Amino acid sequence: MAQMTLDKTVLIEDAGSVSILRCPRCGGEYLHHMGVKVFDRGEDGPAVVRTSVTGGASKMELVLAADSQNPSSRRDGLAIQFSCEGCGGSADDLIELTIAQHKGSTEIGWRYTPAAKFL
Repeated sequence: MAQMTLDKTVLIEDAGSVSILRCPRCGGEYLHHMGVKVFDRGEDGPAVVRTSVTGGASKMELVLAADSQNPSSRRDGLAIQFSCEGCGGSADDLIELTIAQHKGSTEIGWRYTPAAKFL
C-alpha cells in the first residue's frame, strides 16, 4: 500500500468573485468532486459515525475511531474527495481535502498518495 501524504498547504487562485482550488500534487485547477465523508465523533469517543456520499448513494456506519480514517484525532471531521484532470485520479488514487476539529480549532489540509500520473 502506498504511503499517504499529509499536506497542510492549500493553494488557491484568485479568480475575481471566487477562489479556485489547486491540486496539491500538480497545481492543476481542474479538480472533480467524487464524494464526501463526514465523521461524527464525541470528544475522544471510541467510535465514529462515518457517513459517505458517493455517486448519489449514501452509507452510514459505526466504526472504531482508530479505523475510521477521520482527519481529526479527537472530534468531528470532513473529507471531500477529488480526482484531478492534470495528474490523474481514480477510485484508488483520490485526493482528499480534509477539515478537522481539534481542541477548538479548525484544521484544513490535503490527504493523498503521491503516485500521480501526469497526463
